[in-house]
Amino acid sequence: MDTAGVLSSTDENFGQAFYVGAYEAPLTESESELDAEPGWDECWVMKGPSIKIFVTENVSDEALDAVAGILKIMTNALQPALDPVTKNPSSKFNGFKVYITNEETGDELKKLNTVGQMWEDGNGKKSRNYLLGGASKDFLWITEQMICTTGIVGRNELVVEDKDKDTSYRSFDQVVHEFAHSIDAMFDLQKANGNSKVFDGAIGPVEGFAVAVQYWFGVLSPGGTISAQQRTNLSKVFTTQVDFRTEGYGE
Repeated sequence: MDTAGVLSSTDENFGQAFYVGAYEAPLTESESELDAEPGWDECWVMKGPSIKIFVTENVSDEALDAVAGILKIMTNALQPALDPVTKNPSSKFNGFKVYITNEETGDELKKLNTVGQMWEDGNGKKSRNYLLGGASKDFLWITEQMICTTGIVGRNELVVEDKDKDTSYRSFDQVVHEFAHSIDAMFDLQKANGNSKVFDGAIGPVEGFAVAVQYWFGVLSPGGTISAQQRTNLSKVFTTQVDFRTEGYGE
């Protein structure tokens, strides 16, 4: 891991690097009243697949572009065999919803459609104040607080002892991780190809799969590896292995 937080590949398995910070997403702002959801400032729509991205007024254009770019790459990289009928698995994500927040308090998050119903009230480690994200087959929630940062300020305000402080560096970890959960749920991957055994471990197969996908796309800090069997199974999910790089983001 270099000083810019870029994961360098030494196994030559990564494909072409994708410079997320230099990407401007092909997004269209939705003017449809059907897309309006309570509490959200804007709704943007991607093309191919037509994913809807909802943002609060605190979310930067850079974060919006980064998220859209990463989702575009990940959906386009899905193996055709995942959808034997159409051979176009990315189309499964037409109408999928992404919610992006940034620095809202738990009480503010509670007022937002969908996000407000996730996790618990209060300040514990299962509260929306602490977890700041989640995913399902139909939508995911991420926060700009976790994009290209070291430590999460809002999370650290909830802990008393320094040993519990969040000091981890993140590049685009949360974006990839949460969308990996959605891919897992969309195609029921834990029941396919013995994935539950391949990705199981101390954190369980569901989280194990999402973490392995982070390694696949080069966004886990510090740098690490995935097993040969995990790589084989991930190659049944993705056609390419892209290195998401952070240069240009936040500059």
